Amino acid sequence: AGWGVYSFFARPNAVPFQNFTITPVTSSGDTTAAAISPDGKYILSVKSDAGEESLWLRNIPTGSDTQVIAPAETSYRNPAFSPDGNYIYFKRATSNITTSYDLFRAPVLGGTPQVVARDVDSNVTFSPDAKTMVYLRANDPEVGKFRILTAAPDGSNETTIYSGPLTESSVFSVSWSPGDLLAWPRPASGASFNAIALFDVSSKDLRGFAPFGGKVDQVAWMPDGNGLVIADETLQSGARTQLGFVSYPSGKFTPLTRDTNNYPSFSLSSDGKTIAAVQQVRDFHLALLSSAGAQIPAVALATAQDISSYSWDGNDLLLNKGSDIVRVSSDGQSSTTLIHDPGAIVFSVNSCPAAHAIVFTWLGHGANPNPTIWRAGADGTNPVQVTHGQLDLSPICSPDGKWLYYSALGQMTLMRVPLAKGSPAEAVAGSAVPNGIPGSPDFSLSPDGKELAFLATVVNPATKQTRQEIGLLDINAGKPARLLDPDPRIADGPIFTLDGKALSYKIREKGVDNIWIQPLDGKPGHQLTKFTSEQIQEFQWSPDGKSLAVLRGHINSNVVLLQATNP
Repeated sequence: AGWGVYSFFARPNAVPFQNFTITPVTSSGDTTAAAISPDGKYILSVKSDAGEESLWLRNIPTGSDTQVIAPAETSYRNPAFSPDGNYIYFKRATSNITTSYDLFRAPVLGGTPQVVARDVDSNVTFSPDAKTMVYLRANDPEVGKFRILTAAPDGSNETTIYSGPLTESSVFSVSWSPGDLLAWPRPASGASFNAIALFDVSSKDLRGFAPFGGKVDQVAWMPDGNGLVIADETLQSGARTQLGFVSYPSGKFTPLTRDTNNYPSFSLSSDGKTIAAVQQVRDFHLALLSSAGAQIPAVALATAQDISSYSWDGNDLLLNKGSDIVRVSSDGQSSTTLIHDPGAIVFSVNSCPAAHAIVFTWLGHGANPNPTIWRAGADGTNPVQVTHGQLDLSPICSPDGKWLYYSALGQMTLMRVPLAKGSPAEAVAGSAVPNGIPGSPDFSLSPDGKELAFLATVVNPATKQTRQEIGLLDINAGKPARLLDPDPRIADGPIFTLDGKALSYKIREKGVDNIWIQPLDGKPGHQLTKFTSEQIQEFQWSPDGKSLAVLRGHINSNVVLLQATNP
C-alpha cells in the first residue's frame, strides 16, 4: 500500500498538449492578438485594417462576431478577460511608435473603456481569488529598472511589491500561479540567453528557474500549477516563436508546436485544455529603388525572400538568412555565403569597409549563447567576439574603422567599443535623454562619423504621457544630445542621408509605411516614397547614393485553437 501511494505521487507530471487538434478561428490575416474567455466559449481579438485597430468578440460555438471597441488609429495589445468573464482588459498605445501603453477595462459586451493604469509594459494577470491584478512597469520612475505592481481589478490601490534592474526581466509577460508564485521571462547570464523568474508574493523571494538556449517571450501557468506554457524562440526552431511546456518544479522543457509558423502570443482557458494562439506567417521582400524613391523597383531580389535584415557592402548586399550571412550582387545574379552556422542565428549584419571587416550579432555560437556582436574579415573568415553583453544589437562601424557603436539590453545610452580586440565597452557620452528611454534599437551614424541620430521616448513624470524625440548627438562635444521634433507618425529610428544634411525615417499612415526626409536646417520635410500598401521593416541607402534598398511586406496573422485530446 505504501509503495502504491509513493508511486502515485512520485509519477512525473503529464505534459499537456502532447496530442491536440488545431482549428482556425479567423482567416482574414488581420488578427494581431487574441484571448480566450475563462469558460472557453469566447475569443476577444484585435483586428487591424488600414491603420485602424478594433476589438471583436467571437462566440466559438456559433461563430458569431460582435464588435466591442470601434476602429481607431492606435495599437492594442494584450487583450484579456477578467477571471469571472464580465470584463475585458487591453492596452492601448499612447504614440505611433508603440513603446508606451495604458491599460483599459470595459464591460465584456461593450461599454465605455476606463483607464485602470498608466504606462503598463506587460499583460495583466490575476491572483487565484481574482481580487488582485498584477502587471509590470519599466523605466518609471527610475530609468533602467522595472517594478512589479499590484492593484485592485479597477486599478485602485496600486502598490509596488518588487523593484529591480531590467536585466532581471523582459517586462512583457507575467503570470500568477494557482498559489503564490509569479513567473516572468528574465535574461540569464552564463548558461543561457533567457530563463524564467519565479517570485513568491508572500515571502518576496526571487529566484531563477528553467534556463533556456533561446528567448522566452510569454509565460502562462497551467491551472493545476504543474508547469507553464511558454512562447519561445529557440535555435532549433530557426528563431521562429513556438509553443512549449516547462514542468514545475523540474524545469524540464517539452516543445508543443514544431512548424514553420510563428506563435508570438497565446491565451489559456481556465481548465487548461484549450489554447487560443496567434499564428503568423511573414511575407517580406527586398527590392531596390532609385535614390529618388521611385515607386516601381528597378530590381527585385527574388533570392532574398527569407531575409531578416541586410546591409550594403559596396555595390553588393549582405543578407541575414537564418544561420547564414550571404553576399549578393545588386542584380541578384551571384551570391557567396560568408557565415554558415546551422547551430546558431546571425542578424544585424553591417559592413566595415575601412577595417576590411563585417560585424554582426551572433546568437548561439560556440560556448556563448547570448546575442553578442562579432567581427569577421570581409570574406567571413576569422570571427572574433567584440562585445560581451546579454543582448547587443545594431552594430555600426565608424567611417575610420576604429569604433563599433551598438545598442545593448538595459542600457539607456548607446554603447561603443574599439573594434580592436581586448578593449572594454563604454557608454556614448550625451546619448542618455532625461526622462527618456530608447525608442528603437536602430540608430544612425553620420557619413563623417561625427554625429549620432537616435529615437527616444520621453516620458512626462507627472502625467505619464509620452512623446517621440530624435536625439542628435555631437560625439566629440561631450554635451547632451539636441532633441528634434519628428513627424508624429514616425515609426522607427532615423537614418542620415548620404550628404549628412537630413534624416530619413519611415512614417506609418493608415497602416502603410513610407519614407520621410527631414532636413536638419529647419526646412520643411517631405515624403520620398509613394507606397500605397504594406509596411517597411528596414531601408538603407547605397554607398554611391544611387539606390535605396527597402525590405517591405506584411504579416498574415490569424487565431487558431489548440485543443488537447486524450493520449
